[in-house]
Amino acid sequence: MASEKLNWIDFLNESCTWETKALAEQFLSGIAGSTIKLTPVETSHMSDLESYMREQLASIHFRRKLDLEYINERLSKLQLELTDSKSKRRRGRLPSLSPSSSIENNPLQRILDSVLFQFACFLGETIDSETPYTVARCEAIYKTTSLKDCKSFYKKFRSLENSWKEEILDDSPMAPDLERCADFFISAPGTKFCTDICRFNSFAVRKQIEIPSYQAEKQRRYRERQKSKS
Repeated sequence: MASEKLNWIDFLNESCTWETKALAEQFLSGIAGSTIKLTPVETSHMSDLESYMREQLASIHFRRKLDLEYINERLSKLQLELTDSKSKRRRGRLPSLSPSSSIENNPLQRILDSVLFQFACFLGETIDSETPYTVARCEAIYKTTSLKDCKSFYKKFRSLENSWKEEILDDSPMAPDLERCADFFISAPGTKFCTDICRFNSFAVRKQIEIPSYQAEKQRRYRERQKSKS
């Protein structure tokens, strides 16, 4: 929703669907409250941040060592600023507490720094916590043909995505034609899916894995019901 403040999970999830520069600019402009036109260098910096965040989330989940050098170097250059709702420096959907890097002249950098800062807070809480972290990767399965809006994402993160996919698909012969939902979400005990849509779709796909004729049989029963009504 337009009134929601920027948060790193939404940024990461939305970035999966940026098949064109225009789609990224539309989302970022909505956050900044002003028009953003991405340069090739800015696009590269944004891609680096997204890659770093996804790699660290995978490291947490698969119990690998975190790479803190990158984020510590970036954090050393930030200055935080707390603004109220009436401040002239408060624009768009940026949080009240966020880095103060030239919001008038470089709103994109303010957005990226805010995402970085929020993600650093999450990493810190995760490192200090004795309980499992509260951000989970959706376990929904989709046919590759259903995810055309995220085609570039899966190509870019192929190696990383294979690890996430193998975790829930095992040795299914359908695995090459399937992908795992790319979204992360704030988890609750027993919750595996980010939305009901993902839950329902995953149920149908898994049924087809277990029973290859499941979809055809489902359509046949539907046609028979329609005939009986006529």
